[in-house]
Amino acid sequence: MAPLQGDSEGYWGKPTSTLDWCEENYAVTPYIAEFYNTVSNIIFFTFPIITASIFIRDRVEPRFILACLGFLTVGIGSWGFHMTLWYEMQLLDEIPMIWGSCVFLFCIFECDSKRDGHNKTLISGFVFICALTTGIYVVFKNPYLFQAAYGVIMVVMIFRGFHLACGRCVQYSKYLFFYALMTYTTGFIFWNIDNHFCPQIRCHLRQNVLGRKSEVWHSLGFIPFVKVDEGESAAKHENGHHSNGISCNGDHDHNKNHYD
Repeated sequence: MAPLQGDSEGYWGKPTSTLDWCEENYAVTPYIAEFYNTVSNIIFFTFPIITASIFIRDRVEPRFILACLGFLTVGIGSWGFHMTLWYEMQLLDEIPMIWGSCVFLFCIFECDSKRDGHNKTLISGFVFICALTTGIYVVFKNPYLFQAAYGVIMVVMIFRGFHLACGRCVQYSKYLFFYALMTYTTGFIFWNIDNHFCPQIRCHLRQNVLGRKSEVWHSLGFIPFVKVDEGESAAKHENGHHSNGISCNGDHDHNKNHYD
């Protein structure tokens, strides 16, 4: 949405981004344009660092560590975007969302692949889609193009997760999948309220946390990161990390190698 009247101009100058969220600019400090939108990104730093450390300790496949780094990059970009409202920082926020989400999607598509296997066709396809989306978005500078591309990725991720949770992969956690879906949907609803009812929110809920819907979106909208854990768990199960030897097709395989 466009900047609203009454927003002040702080340290970073006039916003150059194509989007300016509902939170009043520089209302808390002259050095951060959207204070609460900015600090709510702490969750994007904390979870990836902790989880990547666990993955490294447990010698989990590199694709899951890369997914953590992708999520961390989104957090860095989002922090810079909401702090400055510069167009360059907006790109640093949104473009990693596309690339990082495709890494997450690759992880859950490959949850039943062999350990350290490389599906070059799938990797090439995701790289092509990300590069094409990035090029089109940078040229046309239309935020709806980004939102459409990101939405498609999320829909595919949800359908793949549903297939794994309710289909052939018996170890895939149905509870975790539907919990992640519920939290993401809740965050998405709050984000849309922030977009469409901003004047009313500012008028009636200015000092209330419920009036800061984008921050709730940051807190609840980390379904891709939760799904990395789901994919990691399913992949470990498929590749013999679990002693029962049940693969994702539901069959017992007593000859699987176990990785300590």
